[in-house]
Amino acid sequence: PLRTDFTNPADFHDWREQSTAIADMAAYMGARPALTGRGEPRQLFGGAVTHSFFDVLGVRFAAGRGFAPAEDVPNGPPVAVISHSLWRSELGGDVDVLGSTIALNGKPHQIVGVLPGDFAFPFLPPADVWLPLQAERQGRGNAFLRVIGRLAPQASITSAAADMTAVAARLAAEYPKEN
Repeated sequence: PLRTDFTNPADFHDWREQSTAIADMAAYMGARPALTGRGEPRQLFGGAVTHSFFDVLGVRFAAGRGFAPAEDVPNGPPVAVISHSLWRSELGGDVDVLGSTIALNGKPHQIVGVLPGDFAFPFLPPADVWLPLQAERQGRGNAFLRVIGRLAPQASITSAAADMTAVAARLAAEYPKEN
């Protein structure tokens, strides 16, 4: 079966739009924002993700929500989802945290969600903060995203692999230099 470790935003969007065996997909990459404005700056572990990320994983938030499609666009609003542990340690577990801001790399980000205490994503280090990816869709040469997906109800791993192989073949024919 076709295997790739990284892809680019344009191929990700094509995969998402053309696949029939995958109910939904999400892309992600690691991020290391600095928490600023609270004493000495502190480097955090985090992730930058597409708006579909938390839905694909079936996350039920402790408070708030994941990202909206309008937040996952280039130059979209600066919003953040925070871990339960960051909410407790840095924000004192404040029940009014939603809508408040934290400064990341010196820029205020509105908190839209708090993850449950047991949330863990196995493909990145434990993350304190999650940001919308906000990547440009064009350009197929720079592969820096990883992708996860949820099978469509009628699909199997075998049918999904065949479906994605067909999508990849179409993209290779259309964009032979990059694919």
